[in-house]
Amino acid sequence: MPSIQFSAPACVFDYSAEKNAEGDTPIAEDALTLSSLDGLSHDEVFSEHLHGALANAGISGGVLKFHFSKRTGQLHGLTTFELQRPLDPKEIDLLLDFTLGQWCDGIGANFFQSRMDFGLAPQMFTPRSTVTIQKFD
Repeated sequence: MPSIQFSAPACVFDYSAEKNAEGDTPIAEDALTLSSLDGLSHDEVFSEHLHGALANAGISGGVLKFHFSKRTGQLHGLTTFELQRPLDPKEIDLLLDFTLGQWCDGIGANFFQSRMDFGLAPQMFTPRSTVTIQKFD
């Protein structure tokens, strides 16, 4: 079954640390802290919220997961969708826009808020230009 995966670097706020001089929550950047979030995921399924042209495109799955890259020293958020058929370029573009919206202001925002109580809260404020798209057959 074909699938498509969107991934991008995540920003991790450290609510267990003291606020900085400007009163802002510090951002965790060290590899040890970021790697502690490797494998973290949220169980809400993105495809359950598809609408419009994507609602009947045979797309399922899609959860927000985090992976620490030893190579880059970054935490990446990723979402993989299963497909009944390969998507055309317009559908990929729509699915990318939908995923970006869920990452920053939908499912990802809900997950971020729930993680604040745990200290480390990854957030996907992701410019389109930083997203990697991988297709699997």
